[in-house]
Amino acid sequence: MPPKSTVKDAGVETDEVLQAVVIAESFNQRFQPLTANQPRCLLPMCNAPLLDWTFESLAVAGVHEVFVMCQSHFESIQQAIQRSKWSLPTSPLKIHAKFLPSTVKSFGDAIRQVDAQQIITGDFVLVSGDMVCNVRIDEMVKIHKERRKVDKEVIMTVLVKEATVGHRTRPKGETSIFTLDPESNECLHYEGVTAVPSLTKATIPKTLLKGRDLEIRYDLIDCGIDVCSADVPLLFQDIFHSNDLRRDFMSEVLTSELLDKKIYCHFAGNGYAARVRDPRTYAAISRDIIGRWCFPLVPDDNHPGGHQYEHLPGNRYLARDKVMLSRNCKIGSNTLIGPGSRLNDTARVESSILGENCTISGGAMIRNSYLWNNVVVGTGCIVKESILGAGVTLESGVVIEKGCLIGEGVTLRAHSRIAEFSRVAVGGNLSSLDGGAEPDENSDSDDVGDPFESGANLRYLRLGGTGSDASESDTEDESSGTEGDTDDDVSVGGADLKGDVPSSDPWVSLHWKDEFGREAFQTIKRGVDENIRVDDIALELKTLRMANNADMGRVRIMVVAFFLKQMPIIAGNSTKQKESAQEVFGKWGGLITTLCQGEMQMALQRLQILCSETEYLPTFGSVVSIWFLEEMVDEDIIKKWHALPESRGAEGSNMNKLWRIGQSMLAALAQGSDDDTTSEETGDEDDEDESEGEPDKATAPVTPKVQGPPTGGNTAKESDDEEEEEEEDEDSDDSDEEE
Repeated sequence: MPPKSTVKDAGVETDEVLQAVVIAESFNQRFQPLTANQPRCLLPMCNAPLLDWTFESLAVAGVHEVFVMCQSHFESIQQAIQRSKWSLPTSPLKIHAKFLPSTVKSFGDAIRQVDAQQIITGDFVLVSGDMVCNVRIDEMVKIHKERRKVDKEVIMTVLVKEATVGHRTRPKGETSIFTLDPESNECLHYEGVTAVPSLTKATIPKTLLKGRDLEIRYDLIDCGIDVCSADVPLLFQDIFHSNDLRRDFMSEVLTSELLDKKIYCHFAGNGYAARVRDPRTYAAISRDIIGRWCFPLVPDDNHPGGHQYEHLPGNRYLARDKVMLSRNCKIGSNTLIGPGSRLNDTARVESSILGENCTISGGAMIRNSYLWNNVVVGTGCIVKESILGAGVTLESGVVIEKGCLIGEGVTLRAHSRIAEFSRVAVGGNLSSLDGGAEPDENSDSDDVGDPFESGANLRYLRLGGTGSDASESDTEDESSGTEGDTDDDVSVGGADLKGDVPSSDPWVSLHWKDEFGREAFQTIKRGVDENIRVDDIALELKTLRMANNADMGRVRIMVVAFFLKQMPIIAGNSTKQKESAQEVFGKWGGLITTLCQGEMQMALQRLQILCSETEYLPTFGSVVSIWFLEEMVDEDIIKKWHALPESRGAEGSNMNKLWRIGQSMLAALAQGSDDDTTSEETGDEDDEDESEGEPDKATAPVTPKVQGPPTGGNTAKESDDEEEEEEEDEDSDDSDEEE
């Protein structure tokens, strides 16, 4: 449908067509050998090519015309576009595939070709062909154009999203530091950060410190989506040495006094936007799609591949076309089964994605893995957190450890065992798209032109890896000390940008840096932020725990700490403090009881530890009271906690003070129980007297009343006094007995 025209004054003004440029080349070999026979933009994600997810995202954003810049496998990309729904007359996008000559070796070269081919007519959206996004980019374009009307020197707006340091779509091996104007979000300085060599300080020009406030942000995801003016391709021609959009072009523009151009950041808010930069983010974004964080881009609704899926509880997706499931097979939560796939007796698939026409034989187990089309898994095979390319065959008894990439058409013989992080291709050759050598992730050498592509740094970007085996001691960042400072730069901070937290921190469970800790925290946080049902959050956490083989105690520690910290501290007002606790635990207490089922005394002990070591010390009684009233704990559970040797603590310690508060609560509960028992006995006697002569008359059961425990009224001192009185009484009784 052609854009509408509007009449303004005497002339005719035509609405601009929103254009997008998609760079379909990756210019690295992070997915080898999976990209040996196809470009990265056509790799399947949730059974649809990455490029289709990008088109779907652009269509949601209101883009009209798309130019796909590609070099490797150009004909394959052209055919994929022609076969897709985007080539239909009803498509909201008009897509053009543009060939890049063999001289193009970098992202910067590709942008220079945009200028050389004269395809852009105005402001445009610049993305890569591996993007998944539900953000309204058209609103970002509108803000960009409004800025341009006021200031023509504004050339780019960068989409960013706030996230924790360990967010799964923000891998440690490729992060960023943005220095912003806190009022306008103008980007004043940019610095890319690798994991190896590690960086502990941000270095910014001293000129930025003169008479202005700065906001240095290390908690932002660079979504890889930019709104650019038509000046950007021209500037790439002038800055001929710029190869990377961020580390070269942005840094040059922001530090050049001659160019005097401006770049702004736009915050994504509650939307979702991420790039598939490496195998690690491939897995993370796949899980986010399955987990419906990208809604409305979900398999059962707007699936770019055109498949029809049924959404079942636990985020299980079954294709509606010819899926064959044995009665004794098991499909875990967060799993997608593609059309024509078959699971035989006792086959088990958990937190994984199966492509079209896959066969999983009896006794096989697939966990946290991604199997593309026509994969055959033999009897008793085990596949852990790996990617298997199309047409892979595993004979019986094969074991594939985590982090492996198995290339297209590979056959693994019976009882083979593939070591962690292996890459297997037909013939054993791992040739890259451009003929270069595959980076050796097992090498500690940093003799690579781009530090982001060094072997040591790539360890942090591989599937299932944390980089913990990387030798960082030999590759420390030399510029973090005085040697790296110049007259024009100043080092800011000193805190470790890796975000490591001392183990003495009582809230350490909210800052765990391993994959399970990060993902569990994000699951709870997003569940609360988006008001997701308690049962759904619990199911995802249980699945995550099983997938990572994590101890249940870690989940218990995290949920108690998370929700305690959600509760405001109201000093000197126990009533208001109880209301505050009620607001938090009345709504989310069910998540704690579900995850700590049968172990609530340990959750209570964790609450005691947190309160004893933090400013939440005076809230312990109020919280336990609410836990009791909400039926999270009962008298027996409180007794079990009180009887634990660790709960008593050293005499005079905070642990001991809270233990004595618990003792007072148990005394109050026992007194209430005695009163109720006496009342029931009296009532029973009265009933017996009244019922004499009426043997056939039915009597209603008596429901005992339950008293809530005291909150903050009984202090540890009062408990001490009571205990001393009890001891004196015991001594007096002993004396009487002796007499």
